Amino acid sequence: MTDPAGETLRCAQLPCSAERAPALPAGASLVVVHGRQPGRRYELHGDDMLLGRDGGADLVIEDPKVSRRQAWLRRNDGVFRLHDCDSTNGTWLNHRRIDAAGVELQREDRIVVGDTELKFLPHDTAELDYLRRLEALAHTDAITQVFNKGHIGELMDSEFARARRQGQPFSLLVIDLDHFKLINDNHGHDAGDHVLLETAQLLKHEVAAAGGVLGRFGGEEFVVILTDCDSACAAARAETLRAAVAARPLAYEGQAIALTASIGVATASSACLHVRELFRRADAAVYRAKRDGRNCVRGGD
Repeated sequence: MTDPAGETLRCAQLPCSAERAPALPAGASLVVVHGRQPGRRYELHGDDMLLGRDGGADLVIEDPKVSRRQAWLRRNDGVFRLHDCDSTNGTWLNHRRIDAAGVELQREDRIVVGDTELKFLPHDTAELDYLRRLEALAHTDAITQVFNKGHIGELMDSEFARARRQGQPFSLLVIDLDHFKLINDNHGHDAGDHVLLETAQLLKHEVAAAGGVLGRFGGEEFVVILTDCDSACAAARAETLRAAVAARPLAYEGQAIALTASIGVATASSACLHVRELFRRADAAVYRAKRDGRNCVRGGD
């Protein structure tokens, strides 16, 4: 292996761990500093994480010059090591190409894969705290204060891929608030925004208690991600949410507002290869719920 200047480099030639800084805290993140998604942060949450272009990777890098299986990030006793997976264009750490033997990562190390550059940040850095605050703003829907469409879409992709790798059930709920246009027409758009916020916070509380994740997908439509939850589990969760919305008293400027929700449920089978296919099934189930009189739960085919 050679660096851009032609110098042959192996992992053994990098400074040994005895010459490196003390071990980092157990948690860390990779932040994109150059590439297609600058500012994106990858939480290093596991002990063995695959980085690559493949949708099944733990850390998916959307870069055509990144191999499908680019590199492994492995954690042991709070120390992360980066290992190349015999990638086509190589994995570079601080301008040096590494191999499968791996190199211990240190604070603010720079990793280059394809045309993407990432910075390694442990969880005790002020810079990471600042990035987290910016990230929270970028990922949050302004009206409902739950995840926005872009971020819930990213989570759908990553959680679906993880569930497939681990052989766990995975379900989606699509929630559509019934007759929401009438609320805007009869009470005004401020009332509509108030109803969206109150309902989103109710759903967020209920979904979090069930171990799921909620996001607003647009208009009066929400999506719930349920990992390790089969079809029976998802149907029960959906019915709990439907009942909670119907039972919640809502009012705006002294006027009572009745609200119900129609919910579509879809659970991935072994033949389901893409989360968008699963979303389409859940979305179609919502339309069946609407046709069946609203305020009900229907399953995807």
